[in-house]
Amino acid sequence: MKVIYAACLIILSLLFTNALQAQEITGKIVDSASGKPIPNANIYLNGTYQGTSSDDEGNFKIHTSESHIPLVISYVGYQSQTINDYAGKVLTVLLKRKENILHEVTIGFNAMSRDEEMRLFLREFIGAVRRDCTISNPDAITFTYSKKAKQLKATADEPLIIYNKKLGYKITYFLLTFDYLPMQLSFAGNYFFAEDTAGLKPAEMSAILKARDDVYVGSRMHFIRSVWAENLIHEGFVVYDKFNNLLPDEKIVVTRGDEKFMRFYSYLRIYHGAYISNLEQWTAGKEIFIAANGYYEPNIFWNGDMAAQRVGDMLPFEFQPQKKGKKAIPAGSK
Repeated sequence: MKVIYAACLIILSLLFTNALQAQEITGKIVDSASGKPIPNANIYLNGTYQGTSSDDEGNFKIHTSESHIPLVISYVGYQSQTINDYAGKVLTVLLKRKENILHEVTIGFNAMSRDEEMRLFLREFIGAVRRDCTISNPDAITFTYSKKAKQLKATADEPLIIYNKKLGYKITYFLLTFDYLPMQLSFAGNYFFAEDTAGLKPAEMSAILKARDDVYVGSRMHFIRSVWAENLIHEGFVVYDKFNNLLPDEKIVVTRGDEKFMRFYSYLRIYHGAYISNLEQWTAGKEIFIAANGYYEPNIFWNGDMAAQRVGDMLPFEFQPQKKGKKAIPAGSK
């Protein structure tokens, strides 16, 4: 009887733990001006597979164990809204219509051709002009180019549908900003993933899994996960501060309860094999929330090899590698 009783307690404990970890996000999407429900709006956890659409009455429901990844609501013709505090709440989301903005079109001698603009955009946004990662609706993109500043800006009035055949993903990307200068690039957007591997042969699937692993190793996601797990060296990373001091995991990670934060003072230099990257903060000394899946608060910026990663290299937060990292050897060690 004691054994049965103990087993029951263990099962109940596990069920209770899972119930705490899982949650249901529910809500309604309405037009902020009219109060009318908005059907078919996209509701998703940014950078994941997890998402849904609102029904005819504007209602939605998502089951998830996440509590920190931003919840994004997007709909064509409306301003996207991001919600960070959604755990345990019933949401009413008011979407505002976008203002009708006349896009400036540059014509004449000083203009780039649209083909040239598109090639530049694909190179800087996708990562390269490559056939295995394509945008199915490029006509949704509007470009503005200044020859004097050599500046290219891009906007999109509908989500870009991106098929990454090399990694086997379909990405729905809501482009917020794209601003290119010869020595400077910034772009931002919200996006969610879907698998695009139906009907592939085993050999083709194997090649995709290998390609995903190759993109992951040494990436920003790999680094943040390694910081969270406090196994940087074993995952191939060596980290120094601005004074060239080698930083062990305990100098970077702060644990509070079941949450972890990355702590550094303005600057980190990161080595992974032959690749070198720099990580800097907008606010020096501020602790940055990080999660086991690689999510991190966005008020940091990257330079070097990790900064070269583009949309064509993105992986969903649910991704798990097939192979493990390689142990690093700090400079000066034998």
